Amino acid sequence: MNRTHEARTRGRQWLPSDAGVLFLQPQIVSMWMKNTLIPPDMLFIDARGRIVCLLEKTKPESLDIRSHDRPVGAVPEINGAEAHKRGLRVGDRVAQWPARQDRVTR
Repeated sequence: MNRTHEARTRGRQWLPSDAGVLFLQPQIVSMWMKNTLIPPDMLFIDARGRIVCLLEKTKPESLDIRSHDRPVGAVPEINGAEAHKRGLRVGDRVAQWPARQDRVTR
């Protein structure tokens, strides 16, 4: 996990297919892809562990604001198209939330 402001704002150039970036944000979240060189999928997960918004293959290096209109508990970013490959969709629940974020159930 990136602990310093410099590390968090440096941007992402690549992610292994089995990895992601998790932003814990118990609030309404607005993000951009300014320093991100890859097109990640963004999963907006509410406090109950449900995917409430899924943005696929977001535009790299964009200043367009990406957000959801209600508070969320976390926003994991995974490789673009990975959500589709794994069959993730709005309404899915992350199992054992928030202790483990590596399993999703319907």
